[in-house]
Amino acid sequence: MTLKRQVLLIFVGYAAVAGGEIVLHWLFAQPYCRVLLELYLARNAAGNSGMYFITDLILPACLLGYWNGRLSRCAASQCAKWFAIPLAAGIVGLYPVYDVLIRRVSFVWWWPRTPAAAVYLFIVNLAFAAGIIVWLTNSYGKTYDPEHRG
Repeated sequence: MTLKRQVLLIFVGYAAVAGGEIVLHWLFAQPYCRVLLELYLARNAAGNSGMYFITDLILPACLLGYWNGRLSRCAASQCAKWFAIPLAAGIVGLYPVYDVLIRRVSFVWWWPRTPAAAVYLFIVNLAFAAGIIVWLTNSYGKTYDPEHRG
């Protein structure tokens, strides 16, 4: 697989995950999906975390890490590992879109109230998402298989 094709497929994977996440959050904002919105905005007993972390960060990072690893497995170039930071930034960069979609119908309790808190949220979540993507990329892309026709 050429580097150009690998980059294109990584971009297509990101676009698919981002599109799915945007549709999911749009569904959360619909009146007939009130139960899903309540589940999404629910807090745990300590009140400092909720379901949003799974749907907004962990699930997309796992999908993109797996996709990135599968692509690096069938490419002679191991450059897929270097896409972890841009992919993680793309995941975290969708947070304002989620806020706009959800805020129309409900208060988003986890959205930062100050610019400093927003920077902190983005940096911490970027590091966490990049870690998941690198881990899965390395887990699924360990061996180069020249016979693989990915």
